[in-house]
Amino acid sequence: MKLGHVAALLLSSWTPDANASPWNQEEGSVYARVAWADEEIEQVGAERADIYAEIGVSSDWTATFKLEHVDYAPNDNFDSSAWRATLRRQVFRRAGFVGSIEAGVLEGAAIGGRRGCDLLEAEGRIGLGWSGELRGTDAFTFFEAATRQHEACYRNRFEFGIGQRATERIWLVTQFWSERGDQDAISDKSQTDLVWRGDEFDFTISYREELSGAFEETGVVFSFAARY
Repeated sequence: MKLGHVAALLLSSWTPDANASPWNQEEGSVYARVAWADEEIEQVGAERADIYAEIGVSSDWTATFKLEHVDYAPNDNFDSSAWRATLRRQVFRRAGFVGSIEAGVLEGAAIGGRRGCDLLEAEGRIGLGWSGELRGTDAFTFFEAATRQHEACYRNRFEFGIGQRATERIWLVTQFWSERGDQDAISDKSQTDLVWRGDEFDFTISYREELSGAFEETGVVFSFAARY
C-alpha cells in the first residue's frame, strides 16, 4: 500500500470534523469508521458519535459521507445531529506531493462544533499533502483551507497536521486547526492520535483540547476503522 494512501486512511480517522483530505482513496476501495468521543465543554459533559465513509469512485475522485450526533446529557435541549456528503478530486501528484479540491453539502450543528450552524450549507476546501521519509521513518504532513457558507451563517478554517510511524504498527499523528466565522465562532484546537494499524483494521485513541481561550473544551476519542 502506498504511503500516501496510508496517510489518507490515518487522516480520515480524525474526529470530529477534522477529516483532512489531500489524498484520495484508490479506485474501488472503501474506508469506513465509527467513533465515540467523551467531551467536556464549559464544564458540561457530552457524548459524540459518528459514522464516516470514503469510497474511491475513480483514480481522481473520492466520495465521502458522514453522520454525527452529540448528546449533552442531561441537557437534551442542546442535543444535535448532522450529515455531510462531499466529492473530492485530486488535481496533481508529484514527487510525494498531492493537491486536491473538495465540495459538498452538510446540515446540522453537530458537525459545526460549538455554536455550529443548524442549517443546510455548502462546503468547499483545498488541500496540499506530502508523504515520504523523515529521519529514516515513514511520515506525512498536510495543510488545508476550508469554508462553509450559508446566507445566515459561515465558517472558515485552516488545518495543519503531521504524522510519523513510531513502530511497524503504531503511528503518532498531531493536528492543529483554527476556525473563525459569525456567531462568535472562534476556535483553535489541537488533537493527538495514537493509531494502531492492522492489515484491514485500525484502532485509534485521541486527545483533543481547545487552545483559543474563548471557551474550554477537552475530549477523548475512540475510533475503529475498516478497509475494503
